[in-house]
Amino acid sequence: MPTIKTQFNPDVSVELYRGYYHFHRKQQLKKIPINLLIILAAALIATGTVLEIQFIALLGVIITVSLLSFMGWLYYSVGRATNSIKKFLDSEDLSPQHDYSFGFDDNGLKYNYNGDKSTVGWNRFKYHQQNGNDLYLFNAKKKIVEIISTQIIGNEPFEEFVNLVKAKNIPELYPKA
Repeated sequence: MPTIKTQFNPDVSVELYRGYYHFHRKQQLKKIPINLLIILAAALIATGTVLEIQFIALLGVIITVSLLSFMGWLYYSVGRATNSIKKFLDSEDLSPQHDYSFGFDDNGLKYNYNGDKSTVGWNRFKYHQQNGNDLYLFNAKKKIVEIISTQIIGNEPFEEFVNLVKAKNIPELYPKA
């Protein structure tokens, strides 16, 4: 299996995490029927106003405010998460001048940063999700652990990695219906 030598680029890392958080937000928005809630809220407000039934109009306003609050929270959380990743990367001594290599095989993912070697076994990853040219690996609590991207390792190693993840039977976090 390949070992890829690369240089650490904090800007690329931030962009990869930003891409993940936007993907995650879209998955969260798919869970609620936003279009139906907007139509329902508008219908309740209109009906309550026309029929002068304040309770129905109030229910429509409550649905609207709740929906806007949820969407605002999602957008805020993406920005907050991206900023925390950026602060973490800025605080670490991850200089582009240091040697960095990444590899993978049947045993797991192998990292070598400035002479420090580590291996993360496949058993740590309980879920995966592919989003275009990025592959996200998650732990048992469905928290992101690793982002593998063609931007960093290239197309051919990325395809090999995706095939290995599938061979390890790591299930998708958001299975396609």
